[in-house]
Amino acid sequence: MDRTVRAVLTALLLLSVGCSSYYLRRADSAAEAGDYATARELYHHIATDGMNGYARLQLAKIYDQGLDGEPNPAEALRWYRASADLGNGYAQFRAGELLEDGSGSPPD
Repeated sequence: MDRTVRAVLTALLLLSVGCSSYYLRRADSAAEAGDYATARELYHHIATDGMNGYARLQLAKIYDQGLDGEPNPAEALRWYRASADLGNGYAQFRAGELLEDGSGSPPD
């Protein structure tokens, strides 16, 4: 691979990682301040833009606990599963609980 191409790809990778961590810090700050609507929006951006299991887990918790409105078991299950796919043990456990109870889906 050409040195220039490698340098450009490396720069793009570092830029994308930096952007994600910036949004993650903003999302965590919003959640700590109780601004769950902003936190949800930022976590959603991170969760759909990459493979960030932490953002997916936090998004699932917001939907599960109804922190920005009413609880939404279907969305909570969706994001718990997405985080579980990346190996998060808590997300695997919680998704199993929701499936067992039939919250967000038929009982399984």
